[in-house]
Amino acid sequence: LDLTLRNRLLNDRPDSGIPLAVSGERGLALALSRLQAEGVFRLLPGAGTRPPSEEAIEDEVGRQWLRSSLPEAELARRATKAWRDSVSSIEETGARSLFVALGFLEHRAEGREKVAHAPILLVPAELARSGRGEGFKVRAVAEDIVANAALIEHLRMVHGIDLGLLEDLTEDDARIDVPTILAHVRQRVRDLPGAVVHAAAKLGNYSFKKLPLFHELRARSAEVVAHPVVRSLLGRQAAPEVAAAPLASPEAAESVVNYESMRLPLPADSSQVAAVASGAAGRTFVLQGPPGTGKSQTITNLLA
Repeated sequence: LDLTLRNRLLNDRPDSGIPLAVSGERGLALALSRLQAEGVFRLLPGAGTRPPSEEAIEDEVGRQWLRSSLPEAELARRATKAWRDSVSSIEETGARSLFVALGFLEHRAEGREKVAHAPILLVPAELARSGRGEGFKVRAVAEDIVANAALIEHLRMVHGIDLGLLEDLTEDDARIDVPTILAHVRQRVRDLPGAVVHAAAKLGNYSFKKLPLFHELRARSAEVVAHPVVRSLLGRQAAPEVAAAPLASPEAAESVVNYESMRLPLPADSSQVAAVASGAAGRTFVLQGPPGTGKSQTITNLLA
C-alpha cells in the first residue's frame, strides 16, 4: 500500500471528486441506508451559497437526491471525469474505483503544516448518464462496504494507533452504524495532534488495485516468508536450502542429462543444457548472459 500523501486514500484533494452536501451523522446514516436499499440518486448541483440545513439534507436524501456543493458547470465537468475514470478502471484493471466516501479524518502527516483529509468508510458506487444535458445518477453496487485500509495501516505504522475497524464490512453486519463508527474513530485518535473527524461525504475515485495482494500477503505472511526463495530475497543472501542445492555443471551436462526424457525444442550448448537440467531438478538460480547468448532459447527449453 502507498502510505504517502500521494495516495488519495490518505490525502483526498479538494480539487478532485464531487463533494456532497450531505453532512451530519444523521444525514450520512440516511444516505447509507438509502444506498444499501439499492436506491438510485439523482446528482444535483449546489443550491445557493449557504449550506443546507440538516432537515433539508434529510428531505433531499429521502427524495433520493444527492446534492453537490459544486456549481452546475463544475459538477458536470467533475462528474464526467469521475465517470470516465471509473469506466476506464473496470475495463483496464477489472477493479472498481468509484466510491461514496462517508466520514473524513483530518490529519497532519509527513511533518507538513497543511492538513490532509482521508476517507473513513467507502461505499462502492456507479455513475450513469441520464441523457444528454440531464446530468448523472448515482447508485450503490452489490459489493462490500470497506473501511479505508490505507488509513488503518498509516495510523498503525506511523502513530501506533489501532483503529479497530474491520477492513471488510458486509451489509448484514450491524456494525455499519455511521455515527457509532465515527465516534469510535474519534475516540481512537483523540490523542493524535490535529486529528479531527468530519461527518462529510464525497463521490470520487480511489485506487484499491493492490488491496487484495496486500490482504493476502498480510494474512499469509508466515507461510510466504517460509519459502526459501522469499527468505533469500528478503535476507539478501541465499537461504541454506538454496545455497546447498547443487547445480549441474556444463562440463558434466552430458553425464547427468537424460536426453530421451528431456525435451529440447531449440538448440542448446552445454551451459544451456546444464541450466535446463538444474531447473528440471527444482534448483533455484539466476540465469545470466550477455545479449545474444541464448537466454530466451534456454527459457523456451525450460518451459518445454
